[in-house]
Amino acid sequence: MLGSAKARLGDASGGEAGWNAALADATGMDDRYGEAQTLWARARTRMRQGEPDHRAALADLDLATPLFVTMEARPSIARIHRDRAQALRALGRTEDAAAEERRSRELAADIGLKDFSAG
Repeated sequence: MLGSAKARLGDASGGEAGWNAALADATGMDDRYGEAQTLWARARTRMRQGEPDHRAALADLDLATPLFVTMEARPSIARIHRDRAQALRALGRTEDAAAEERRSRELAADIGLKDFSAG
């Protein structure tokens, strides 16, 4: 994802342009998976930048989640719930974060994801 790479290297406007182009391409081709992945990548980048923007990240995750749900992309759904939990926790919404974390872990256990720690 070129937009994420540019943003992580400090080119915020280049990152936005890259994400916007990728989203336009994905929606133009009716590529829901590409759209969801781009939104998710942008959210993750926004959460990990020098000054995290958790509100913007959460907005992107809120847009990506139903796309993954419609596609029944369960591994992505589990991981996006984990990222939502992190964003919600950073925004002080601890109860919502705990619920997202629980959903994430339950789904990960149900489908046998190996990259989730126990506990």
